[in-house]
Amino acid sequence: MEQRRFTKLLSPTDTRRRMTVPKANLGDFEFPTGQHAMDIEAADTTEQQWTFRLSIRKNNHPNPRPVFTGQWIRFVKEKGLRKGDRIVFSRQQTEGQLPDQEGLTMSMQVHDRNGEVWIFSCTIKRNDSVGHFLSVGWNKFVRERDLRVDDKVTIHEEAMKKQGTGTWIKVEVQRKIRLFGEDIWADV
Repeated sequence: MEQRRFTKLLSPTDTRRRMTVPKANLGDFEFPTGQHAMDIEAADTTEQQWTFRLSIRKNNHPNPRPVFTGQWIRFVKEKGLRKGDRIVFSRQQTEGQLPDQEGLTMSMQVHDRNGEVWIFSCTIKRNDSVGHFLSVGWNKFVRERDLRVDDKVTIHEEAMKKQGTGTWIKVEVQRKIRLFGEDIWADV
């Protein structure tokens, strides 16, 4: 899933030295704690990989002025970019990664312990009582698996065994049952 981050008309400085990232979009990037610079891995429309260095001024400067350096000027030259060209930055949501902006939804293909595939949609709401929630496909799963209140549902990534590489998302359901006077969790 692609999320548009920002669009910018390139200035002479953007095409000769470094690109200034609009300050309003600085929040789109998560700097490691205490750091003022980080590498951004990017791919252009031809899938060529680029590494841009995003940095801000140190010491809580009132104008952080975020800029791209690193391979930025090489990118500009190879693409033939000039002053006045418009550039669009977007972010590709990684498969299996939950959306991180309110209102965004992603579909995820989930495998249960029987190998059956389920499609769930996950949406995020900025609300302490909701957070991420599953919508499309979830009610069918609940009905067909006869889930009950207090059942424990775990959704996690697991390495693929048969295909060799990659991961898949697995859903596990357990129910607390009483056996010989003890509470145990059994797969449902």
